[in-house]
Amino acid sequence: MDAKLIGPASVLLGGGRRRADDAIDFAVGFSQIKKIGERVESREPLMFVHARTDRSLASVLLMLDKAIQVT
Repeated sequence: MDAKLIGPASVLLGGGRRRADDAIDFAVGFSQIKKIGERVESREPLMFVHARTDRSLASVLLMLDKAIQVT
């Protein structure tokens, strides 16, 4: 998991600030994130993404696809 990509994904959802005066949407973000090295089964979620819109979700999923590698 590449935190340098996951952090900006959270900001894109609205869960962080780009500028000091930006509002934070506490309803968006990530939950139940698997830890690095934690064993997961096939098709098991690595995390849950909470988004306000389908558009923001689609953008974030593209970023997460690049940020997460399962081996």
